[in-house]
Amino acid sequence: MSGVAPSPMESMELAHATSARGQVCDRCRLKKIKCNASSPCDKCSAAGTPCTVSATLRRKTTARGFATSEADTIKRLESENASLSQQLETERRANAQLREELKRKTQVTQGRKRKLPDTGTDQSPLSISADSTTTRLDRGAYVIKHMGRLVRDQSGIGRFAGSTTGVHFVLSVQDACRSIASQLDPFPEPCYCSHLIQPLGSSQGAYESNDGTEHADQHLPLTIEEALKSLQMTLEDISRHLHLFDTQWSSFCPIIIREEIIRKIGCFFLDSNHTRRLSGIDYAVLQIIFLVTKINQPSEALSETTDTSAYHIPDSLVHRIHLTLLTQADLWTLQALIVYSLFIQKRGERLAMIPLNGAMVQIAQSLGLHRHARRFKFEAGEVELRKRIWWSVYIFDKLTAITHGLPQLISNADVDNDLPIDCILQDMASPQLLHPLPGESTSVSVFCHYVSLMRISSKMLGQLYTTTDRRGGAEKIKQLDLDLRMWASNFNNHPHVEPIELGIMGRKRAKSRDMDDDALMGQWLELLANTCRILIHRPGLTFDRATPQFRESLIACTSSASAIVDLLDEDAIDHRLQIFVPSGPSLIFQSALMLAHYHCCIYSEDQLPIVSYARSLDLIDQSIRTLDSMSEAFTTYHSDGINPIARISPLADLIKTLQKLQCFLTVMEKQENTELPASQHINLSATLSSPTDDLGLGSLQQSQHLSADMELWSIGGLESLNQIGDIDGIFDFEPMFNQIL
Repeated sequence: MSGVAPSPMESMELAHATSARGQVCDRCRLKKIKCNASSPCDKCSAAGTPCTVSATLRRKTTARGFATSEADTIKRLESENASLSQQLETERRANAQLREELKRKTQVTQGRKRKLPDTGTDQSPLSISADSTTTRLDRGAYVIKHMGRLVRDQSGIGRFAGSTTGVHFVLSVQDACRSIASQLDPFPEPCYCSHLIQPLGSSQGAYESNDGTEHADQHLPLTIEEALKSLQMTLEDISRHLHLFDTQWSSFCPIIIREEIIRKIGCFFLDSNHTRRLSGIDYAVLQIIFLVTKINQPSEALSETTDTSAYHIPDSLVHRIHLTLLTQADLWTLQALIVYSLFIQKRGERLAMIPLNGAMVQIAQSLGLHRHARRFKFEAGEVELRKRIWWSVYIFDKLTAITHGLPQLISNADVDNDLPIDCILQDMASPQLLHPLPGESTSVSVFCHYVSLMRISSKMLGQLYTTTDRRGGAEKIKQLDLDLRMWASNFNNHPHVEPIELGIMGRKRAKSRDMDDDALMGQWLELLANTCRILIHRPGLTFDRATPQFRESLIACTSSASAIVDLLDEDAIDHRLQIFVPSGPSLIFQSALMLAHYHCCIYSEDQLPIVSYARSLDLIDQSIRTLDSMSEAFTTYHSDGINPIARISPLADLIKTLQKLQCFLTVMEKQENTELPASQHINLSATLSSPTDDLGLGSLQQSQHLSADMELWSIGGLESLNQIGDIDGIFDFEPMFNQIL
């Protein structure tokens, strides 16, 4: 039958059969080969055989699931098209209106006199009304324009200072003040590198001995006998020091397990072979005890119960053990480095933070601490300890980045570890955790709030202090400010801490000799939260002054700066936190500068200031007294025979600058009270040329050391390291950003 042609009816049936959905020919179905269901199919055509379909296969051909008819689909798409067309037309009309408004305001701005004469930079033609929202066209006004500089440290080395150090802010304050009173001298260089000012001897304190010649030959203990001789303490003394540290500092550093330390050091006293050489873990335990002792020594609580002079640990010994530990990379070494980081923070040794942070981050990541515990097999006690160690390293990394304006070494995208659990850790090898009683908590709960604040700071550094993605600053500032306020609200819900406030002026905490770790941490977190609030809003001060966000950021920075001055008053804050990094002279000085900057920005405006001239003058005077007390505290670290007066001179320059600003604000207040024209410059020539005793500088200049010029702290130091005019011109040229929109 292969040679007989099919009839027309058979051909129609065959075509209908092959057109069935998913129907294969008989040959392909019997041979179980793939068929494309065409007529004829490719397989049969290639073989030269007829492609026949004997019967329609019985298969389910109904549509599965919900089927929408074509008419309904067409109707829905037509409706969406009409809606989108209407939205597009609305956007076009709004765009045209906004362009007309921008054109009109540009013409008005170009023909209008400036409120602040001779500011040195042209006002941007882009102006936004207070009730308008941030759109794509006005985002050019919210481009963050601060930048870092190279500054000299006290050794004359040029170091990069990012915007978090305040170097760009100090330049802005100088320009704002000199635009109103051109007779003001430029700020001296210590004003720009105040974040590098350290206590006497601290520039080498982390690396060399500063205890005098009697300890210069302190050698590294190699055996148990030498270690016990260096300790000069009994096991009871060590236990008492660890208990005191746990009482006052466990919220800052919850990584020490007292029982583990006592068990390890107890082996030193029980070991009959005193000639045995020390292992790496032995050095780590020894370093932890030394550092805990040095951290506790200035404590008033300890001085009431024991003689602190009997436990003097030379810095040279701590330094030599520190160098030995840097060659290791285990969990015990990292614990010792974390305690060392707390030690240098408490002493205000800022430059030592940079190399220490790099070592800590690398060791922690090499141990896998940044990864979740579900990846590994550890006991519950070790899992909890690893969490505490990791987040302690995380906190120190963020504080280092804020203090020096450097990039973060830890990226949040690489971290998937959980926060620590509120529990009591007694044994690293314990399979179970000891939880507090209901209604009670441990210091770890407050430590978790500390971590949360640093995570907000990390987000702030990544969004506001970066060389890229500078647009949309207003939205970022608002979101970060909301996150900070939410954090403060959550912290205030903690049952065992005193509530903190953000930007509350005139608030002072009561000092107590018996302050526990929660109270001490409460003071620190309130100070740090206000500092973070300033860092969040300070980029807003680089926006155009006509924008609403500039006004909001100016008020937020001023209120938090006033709160910081009150919190750092020597009669209010615990002395252990006054120079605790990033607190210190730089924070006090820049907070006082913020008050002067506020009055420069609102000068000649007809509105009631949030901080009066009288209140600002009182706060600046309080800042001067605090800086003076800090300079005295710095001298207590000196015992190496180096001339201390030359090291105090940078702090004296800060004090003299603030005293001149006091005079400047006083004249500004008098001019506003006499209702002089806004375009008139303030004449300070007669006032600033008056004798130094009239400004309160007589006592400072009586010292022969302070009257001498220091070569490394010259006024023109920034110009010698940075292209100030050329680079600033790029970031101050607003039309360039508008053309890119």
